[in-house]
Amino acid sequence: MMPLTPVLLDIVIPLNESRQRFFAVEVDSTVNRDKYFLPFHCYFSSIILVGGVIAIGVDTMHVVCTAHGCSLFAAIR
Repeated sequence: MMPLTPVLLDIVIPLNESRQRFFAVEVDSTVNRDKYFLPFHCYFSSIILVGGVIAIGVDTMHVVCTAHGCSLFAAIR
């Protein structure tokens, strides 16, 4: 949400000059990042979201497999 703050402030409280935009992830690209700010922002936000969901899924599966293994050892004891 922080990278969208200058865009929203330009709409609510416009200045005589544009505010500097910043990205969550710094990359080099061949296209103009200021012109295509919103597509870049949507792409990086979705990539960060998907990465977070994958990390949560892997951690959850690790906990479930560990609990299953421990319960199998408890059952044969």
